[in-house]
Amino acid sequence: YVFTGGKDFLINILDKKKYTVIQAINFNESYPDLSLCAKIRSICLSEDGSKLLVGTFGSEIYELKTSNKQISASTKFEPTELMKGHYCPNAKWTNEVWGLDIFHDKQHYATCSDDGTLRVWSIEERKIVKHTSLNVDEKGNKLAPDEKTKDLQDQAKGRCIGISPDDSILIVGCKEGSIRILDAQTLKHKKVIRHRKEWISDIVFSPDGEKFAVGSHDNFVDIYITSTYQKKATCRGHSSYITHLDWTEDSSSLHSTCGAYELLYWDGTTGKQITSGASAFRDEKWATWTCTLGWPVQGIWPMNADGTDINSVDRSHSQIDKGYQLLALGDDFGKVRVFRYPCLKKGAESIEGVGHSSHVTNVKFSFDDKMIFSAGGEDNCVFQWKVV
Repeated sequence: YVFTGGKDFLINILDKKKYTVIQAINFNESYPDLSLCAKIRSICLSEDGSKLLVGTFGSEIYELKTSNKQISASTKFEPTELMKGHYCPNAKWTNEVWGLDIFHDKQHYATCSDDGTLRVWSIEERKIVKHTSLNVDEKGNKLAPDEKTKDLQDQAKGRCIGISPDDSILIVGCKEGSIRILDAQTLKHKKVIRHRKEWISDIVFSPDGEKFAVGSHDNFVDIYITSTYQKKATCRGHSSYITHLDWTEDSSSLHSTCGAYELLYWDGTTGKQITSGASAFRDEKWATWTCTLGWPVQGIWPMNADGTDINSVDRSHSQIDKGYQLLALGDDFGKVRVFRYPCLKKGAESIEGVGHSSHVTNVKFSFDDKMIFSAGGEDNCVFQWKVV
């Protein structure tokens, strides 16, 4: 047999002598709702002729199995999904993975990207267990392509994720300034809100789950009430785009960093800036530490680094022996590094993980601190690292 496949979603099975088509399988029609983008990119037949491996443009690999010894026009193939991942549907603009957050059940984590999808992964099985399209409006209608580029619209491109402490709500921040509120278990859209015009860069729930903060490239941090999704306050004061946010353990205050390398402090109820924050919060306990600036992370910056070389950090949840914690870091050079926390000494040593072929956009510890997860920008990969 000779097998061909292409952008038309067709797998053509030809007689190797006459080159006549024995069977044509339309992947989209034969297996509806199976593939996110079923343009055929690769086909491989097993030695016994009973299985076909099919690779799609949607970063998927399927196994098509038949019990027939000879392939004919009536041969039926049963599909099995072997692998899925983020992919690159945009021809004119970037295809990057930025969004990453961890479920509190210690079993799952979620990612989103410019491919217009939200995906939930199993930590134990190391595979996608459910996914949904972000390329829809609030009512579930598919969005039209961008008029100029014909790519996905920016409102479909997910750039950050926030998951509520009880794992009931998942919020995706999108590239055009909207936030999409979904049921974290069913991945059904509940509400779409847009108060900003530029990229949403970070979403963090308060530890008590009653509020969530949204940072944007409009230079603002907006605070919302979780129960009503109503905006309660806006933090104004940054002179550049927001990069990272953290709440205090008591959910009363938060701090944020921006593209101008400012670390500012805010009242979590009124949104007013606390100008004495550096001294007032000197001994404060923070629920998380994801800001790349601040006293406990001053040693992570290498010599001659500019402020954009480090994209993300995340502090472990528990202490290691001798009383210190760990800090994971993702940088522009495709590396994941792990430091002791707090990291105070300039040029501090770290453990280095290599594998990403693009800038590492995000890193997160699992809630039991047994794993570190990292997202690669344009390599569209999600890595799972074991902490030993």
